Amino acid sequence: MYIQQGVSQLLVAINKMDTVNWSQTRYDDIVVKLGTFLKQAGYKDSDVSYIPCSGLGGENLTKAVTEPKLAEWYKGSTLLEQIGTLSTISFTDLDNF
Repeated sequence: MYIQQGVSQLLVAINKMDTVNWSQTRYDDIVVKLGTFLKQAGYKDSDVSYIPCSGLGGENLTKAVTEPKLAEWYKGSTLLEQIGTLSTISFTDLDNF
């Protein structure tokens, strides 16, 4: 049995979005630039999720978006919801490792 090693899924918390006034342009720029880099590193788009947030203000971490400027364009999950969607391996899968 072959077990894939390494990180196969990524959640990218794009923090400090409050400091750029919840700019969708800035978010999209980060997604494109980081996405290009991650593709070169072997990640598929489907294995990477991007979540705009503000750690200091707690926006979009555990509760749905309340910031009007972010709500205008972001309709996705919170960081915590996205963490809940990650697939896991069981430790019994590692017995043959």
